[in-house]
Amino acid sequence: MLACTIENGLAYDDSWRTVYTFNERHLTDLPVSHLSLACNHCERPACLIACPANAYSKDAVSGFVLLDKNRCIGCRYCTWACPYGAPAFDRETGVVAKCTFCDERQAQGLVPACVEACPTGALGIADRPGSRSFNPVPGFPATDLGPAISFEPAANKRSAPELTTAPSTPIDPTNIPDQSQLSLTSEWPLAVFTYLTSLLVALLAFSAVGGQMFPAVGFVGIAAVAMLVSTTHLGRKMRAWQAILNPAQSWLSREIVLFTLLASAGTAYLVLAPTNQIAGALAVAIGILTLASIDRVYTSLPLVGRHHFHSAGTVITGLFLTAVFLANPVVTTLTGVGKLILYLRRKVEYMAAGKPVRVGLSLIRIMFGFAVPIVVWMLLGGNGLAVVIAAVMLGELVDRLEFYLELEVVTPAGQMAIDLRKTFAANRPST
Repeated sequence: MLACTIENGLAYDDSWRTVYTFNERHLTDLPVSHLSLACNHCERPACLIACPANAYSKDAVSGFVLLDKNRCIGCRYCTWACPYGAPAFDRETGVVAKCTFCDERQAQGLVPACVEACPTGALGIADRPGSRSFNPVPGFPATDLGPAISFEPAANKRSAPELTTAPSTPIDPTNIPDQSQLSLTSEWPLAVFTYLTSLLVALLAFSAVGGQMFPAVGFVGIAAVAMLVSTTHLGRKMRAWQAILNPAQSWLSREIVLFTLLASAGTAYLVLAPTNQIAGALAVAIGILTLASIDRVYTSLPLVGRHHFHSAGTVITGLFLTAVFLANPVVTTLTGVGKLILYLRRKVEYMAAGKPVRVGLSLIRIMFGFAVPIVVWMLLGGNGLAVVIAAVMLGELVDRLEFYLELEVVTPAGQMAIDLRKTFAANRPST
C-alpha cells in the first residue's frame, strides 16, 4: 500500500491498493487471513460499462483498464459498480482514481511497485491463463467480470487451531458493519432527481389522459430543478454534459439522454401541441422509458440483498402518482396495495436480518402514504383530492429517501463481513 502511495504521488495514508483482514478481531477457532486488492483489470470491467462519460478504456494488448481523469465527471457510479472496490473518489480533485497496474513501469520492463515492495513475495505478476477458476476467498465477491487475478491457497499447516473448550463469553460477529460506501448524506441529490422525474412523468400522463393540462411553466420548472439538483452530485459539475457519451453501455448515460428527451418532448407537448394526442402519447412513452432506465441504473449494480422490485421503484411510483392525480380508484388501489406489500415485505426481511428498520420513517411513510389518503377519501371523496395528493407525495418521497438509506453495494469489506458471519455460523462450537 505504501509503495503504491509513493509511486503514484498520492496523499499520505492513501493508496489504490487496500489490504483487507479476515477475522480482524481474531474470533476463536476461525482463521485469520489478509487479502491485498487493487484493480483486477477485468475482462469485462464493470467500471468501463457503467461509466456514462466513457472515461475508461481497456488496452487491447496488455489488458490494462485505464481511466482518463480529464473525462471523468465525478459521478462515482463506477465506484458502485465495481464489487472489488478498485475505483475511489477523490474529493479534492472531484474525480475518480484507480490502479493503473503501473503501466509506465511495466513499459520500462519493471514490475508494479506493490509487487517489488512486498517483503514476503505474496504478490506476483504473470501472464494471465486462458481460463481461471476460483476457490471461495473471503472478501472476494464472485462475479462474471473475469478478474485477472489468481489466488494461491494457504498451506494446511496454517489452518486455524481446533477449539476444544467453548469461550466463557459468547462471541457473535453479527454486529460487524458491512461498511457500505453509500449514504443519503451524499446521495440526496439523486433521491430528489429520481423522485421529481417520477412526478414529471405522472404529470405528463395526467395531462395526456385526463384532458386537464398541467401548466407548462410548472413542468419546465420542475424539470430544471431536477436537472440542477442532479449536477450537485458530480465532482466536476462543468463536465455534466459528458454524461451522455456512453449510452451504448451505461444505464446512467441512457438515463440522462432519456431525461433530456423527456424534458424536451414534455415541454413541446404542453406548449406547442397540448391538444395533439400523438404528441402527448410520445412524451409519456419517453417518460416511461426514462423511469425504466432509472430503475435499471440500480438493478444493474451488485447489490446486497436487494430485490429487483422495490416499493420506491420509479416506474411503479410514476404509475401510482398518475392514478392518484386522475382519481382512478382501481389503478390507485392496485398499485397502492402492490407498493404496500413490497414495503412491508422489505421491513420484515430487514427485521429478520437484524438490519435497521427505521420505525419512525416507516410510520411516516405508511401513515401519509396510505392511511391518511384512505381516510380523507372515504370522508370527503373528491373534495379531499388535494389533501390525498399531498399526503401520497410525502409518503412517496419518504420511501425514495429510504431507498438510498438502504442502498448497499457489494464491496470487499462488506463481503468479508458476510463471509465471516457464514464461517462463524458453520464453525460455531456446539458446547
